[in-house]
Amino acid sequence: MRGRTGPWLGGVVVVLVLGAAAAAQEMKGAETPEKALEQMQAVEKAKDVKAALKAMGGPNRPLLVKFMGVFEAGQALEAALDKKFGKDPKAPSVWAFGAPAEQKVELKGKKEIAPGRVELTVWTHTKRPGLGGEKPREMIFEEKQIVIKEKSGWVFLAPLPFSGRSAREQKRTVGGKEVSVMVAEPFKEPTAREREEAEKLINAFVPKAKKAFEKGMKDVKDGKYESRKEASDAIQKEVMALLPGRPAPPPPPSDRPKDRKPPRD
Repeated sequence: MRGRTGPWLGGVVVVLVLGAAAAAQEMKGAETPEKALEQMQAVEKAKDVKAALKAMGGPNRPLLVKFMGVFEAGQALEAALDKKFGKDPKAPSVWAFGAPAEQKVELKGKKEIAPGRVELTVWTHTKRPGLGGEKPREMIFEEKQIVIKEKSGWVFLAPLPFSGRSAREQKRTVGGKEVSVMVAEPFKEPTAREREEAEKLINAFVPKAKKAFEKGMKDVKDGKYESRKEASDAIQKEVMALLPGRPAPPPPPSDRPKDRKPPRD
């Protein structure tokens, strides 16, 4: 459950690692690192948040448990949008957990970096959304993913919520053909202070985000929006503005001083 999201900026994509969670008591590991990758892909396509958490471990996992509410609220919003406007696979939510059924994952490399710790080089074949009038196009995203051995078996090293990883476009040769690949920067182990800061952000962000989703769902049910896209964009904008370093969304036109009409005599 890597939870990659972020704006595409001239060949650089900012990866916002958010993650999701559930209060599962038993971890379910895999027999091998390769099986761990297969297991994660299966639960992502099944959009099963709780099963995904069971396939993750390490010191960051408790923080993901606290983050659970955001993704559950995102899934609830998707259900409300589906009921009101119908499904739209072209407009997925940033917060709804899971991977599209057509997404393809390739294991390109495996390296043991320490006893019970393996680095997997993974290619994810997905579609880049059309931006600025562009047509959607196929993209390959390369990421080094860490798998660790715990008592239950092999699990993915849980990411630190709110940690950032960037990626740059590079060229690779596949079958004699040159292709563009977005290559993420290597994994960096967070410090204790970074974990402490992430926990503070989670404690501040999660309650506000849940309230924003709940308000958005109420607005959808009350008929405030004319289309799924209008509703999704507006609610997502409100939630994203709550993230650290994000500006608050502008007020509605009627609340802006320049849009107010002077009173008539």
